[in-house]
Amino acid sequence: MTEQELIQGYETEIQYQKHMIENLGRWFSLFFTIASIGLVLVYFSRQINLIAFCSWNDPSSVGNISHARFWLWYLQRTIESQKSH
Repeated sequence: MTEQELIQGYETEIQYQKHMIENLGRWFSLFFTIASIGLVLVYFSRQINLIAFCSWNDPSSVGNISHARFWLWYLQRTIESQKSH
């Protein structure tokens, strides 16, 4: 192995490592974007659940029994989780 081949091998390795760092940056960007979207969805789903509960609790609306059971279960679970914190 000559010195020129050795230098060429190092340069190739450096190019490969730079490419991998660029890919890592892309993956971090993707995961950050997905996590951000997930947080926004969780935030709005809590708001929607609150709105759905208020509309279900409205006496003028006709509620479904399974829907009522779900909300009772959900509220009980929420209250228990808040007590444990």
